[in-house]
Amino acid sequence: MMKKVSLTSVKMPIAEKYSSMHILGYSHLPHYGLVATGNQPDSIVAQSYRLPKSASANSSHCFAAMPEGKDGGCQVTLDDERIVVLGGADTYVAYTLQVWELNVRTNTWTRYPDMLYPKQHLGCGVIRDPENGSAKSIVTAGGLEYIHPNLEVLDSVEILDLATHVWRPGKLLGLP
Repeated sequence: MMKKVSLTSVKMPIAEKYSSMHILGYSHLPHYGLVATGNQPDSIVAQSYRLPKSASANSSHCFAAMPEGKDGGCQVTLDDERIVVLGGADTYVAYTLQVWELNVRTNTWTRYPDMLYPKQHLGCGVIRDPENGSAKSIVTAGGLEYIHPNLEVLDSVEILDLATHVWRPGKLLGLP
């Protein structure tokens, strides 16, 4: 049975220090607890944080800062140690193609090949091998792209093959 913990009941110093952090996503990693990636509005520097395994604990862990801050990106969990952050806007509010992996065991970020289209507020997910549950592909869908002076809603789907690290377009979503 899954244990439910209310995030509002978790007391830790990081909640006060980073209360203005814009969250990109959460991942539950068995040996690390709940890991959230996000950024600060004053610095736009993304970092990942580990919530304590015990809701009554009063500590947290800050992972390595992301090489470039993102706002409005998307996060997926590949396995027990790796999180991938995709898209968003960079420090200058330019939409980005960038994809970064955080390995929480080694506390390092690795850059993946860029997506095909820059986007923010996209959806993303992982396609897993039905036999062993390992991550095979990352899929992104939709999102927003700023093409001056308009904000465009995207109907694109992109698929990253994790074995070859090559992006390919998927079937378009179709907009109303």
